[in-house]
Amino acid sequence: MSPVPEPDEGLPTNNTPGQGKSAFDCPRCGAFAHQTWQSLQVRLSGGLGDYDDSRLVSGCWSASRCAQCKEWSTWREERLVYPAAGIVSVPHPQMPGEAKDLYEEAREVLGISRRAGTALARASLERLLRTLDADAPGNANLEMRIERISDKIPEPLAQMLTVIRVAGNSSLHVKDMPDDLMVFVLDPDETEVVDMIFESINELVEELIAKPTKVANLYAKVPESIRSRIEQDKNK
Repeated sequence: MSPVPEPDEGLPTNNTPGQGKSAFDCPRCGAFAHQTWQSLQVRLSGGLGDYDDSRLVSGCWSASRCAQCKEWSTWREERLVYPAAGIVSVPHPQMPGEAKDLYEEAREVLGISRRAGTALARASLERLLRTLDADAPGNANLEMRIERISDKIPEPLAQMLTVIRVAGNSSLHVKDMPDDLMVFVLDPDETEVVDMIFESINELVEELIAKPTKVANLYAKVPESIRSRIEQDKNK
């Protein structure tokens, strides 16, 4: 292996893993960490028996090593090959179990099939909303569930949840000509919308689980006399 050139200063500054970036969220451990890069030579072999026509291929393969966990990730040109799940954010630590399992499965298959990854992301969102809104009618569809919580979250997040719903529906209904949104999602040169799909699910957990839990824990530390006075003022 030999060192690859130093990363470009003009590369994106977000935390999403990207070929040549000096730091990003590690695909192996999830920590935002410095990355060192090495170019790779890959031996391709097509030999049979004693005949060997193997050859070394270089130039398009590279590896990044995380300063935090010391593990390697493998890239072919700008595509993260291993681990496949590393192309989007890890699930929020407070994401409920079943929604988290679907989210992880979506991450795993995304590198192989964006269509399948998008469909599973939609399933993760629906499972999350079922957990968060236990009072919703049992027959409520995803559109209804998003509408029920839309006044509790920022409007841009509600809009992204609708994008997840529409993209997930489109991924499940294969047509001769995919709609405009699905063309956008499936475009190998377009990563921003896929990143936002997964980031929005994490943001929903942050808004409706993590932040209320943090506030409740802080409120519990307020002296009882102050809390009693607040409750009395509320009931006036």
